[in-house]
Amino acid sequence: MRFKPPPAHDSAIGWRVEFRPMDIQLTDFENCCLIVLMGLIVNCLNHFNLNSIIPITLADENMRRAHKRDAIINEKFWFNASFIQDENCTFSYLEKTDFLSSAPSEDKKKPPKYEEFYIYEILNGKEDSDFKGLMPVIRAFMKKQKYSIENRLEIEHCLSFLLARAKGDVPTGAKFLRDYIQQSPFYMQNSKLSPCLID
Repeated sequence: MRFKPPPAHDSAIGWRVEFRPMDIQLTDFENCCLIVLMGLIVNCLNHFNLNSIIPITLADENMRRAHKRDAIINEKFWFNASFIQDENCTFSYLEKTDFLSSAPSEDKKKPPKYEEFYIYEILNGKEDSDFKGLMPVIRAFMKKQKYSIENRLEIEHCLSFLLARAKGDVPTGAKFLRDYIQQSPFYMQNSKLSPCLID
């Protein structure tokens, strides 16, 4: 993400946050799934006034962990466990303020609660915990916006794929390429190739 300044000093448009979510994936379907998820997350952040803000020191730590091999299944990442301000996901401050502000008054905000979660838990919730994850919020948004059954099924297909990847059932592009190269007879027989080439 990066802060995006107003287009002009006298503009009614204020500072914004621009999402720059991911590198390009190996297939169009994977790119589609990530774009669908990011679009839904942005809509939910605005519509339900979710608070996913964490201190920059924890964001930096998340980045350090994300660079490790197979981090998606082996590493935990800091996340604001109290990101849902309304457990029932029923209100939208954007609507109340004519889409100028998504923030409630300060006295109604939940205090942040920073915890470590696996990516799968951030998406789908943590067992034996009050933390429900992003998926219930996304489904509540689709229901509130009256998405058609066909659209919801298509989106669920994308979300199921991403959940399977976060759980380790589907390899990431990096793991797929590493495994493909390491299992290649050419790679195995050529002593000039160094394992560091695929790290």
